[in-house]
Amino acid sequence: MTKRGSKILVGDLLVKSELITLAQFADAMPVSLKTGLPVGRVLIASGFLTEEGFKNVLTVQSLIRDHLISQEAGIE
Repeated sequence: MTKRGSKILVGDLLVKSELITLAQFADAMPVSLKTGLPVGRVLIASGFLTEEGFKNVLTVQSLIRDHLISQEAGIE
């Protein structure tokens, strides 16, 4: 059985860590779906997120999925 933390999505991490707002994420999602670009790339192109911030979130997501840190620690 997998733990809920192992399924954490990048969008959840970005919003919960307050790197972007829920409104910014909501704006990026339709663009992502229409263009086929990953939502992170859309957020960067829109100026809502930096490349460095995005890379950091991907690293945290990986650590959470590998159960090396908790979701709460990752959000911090």
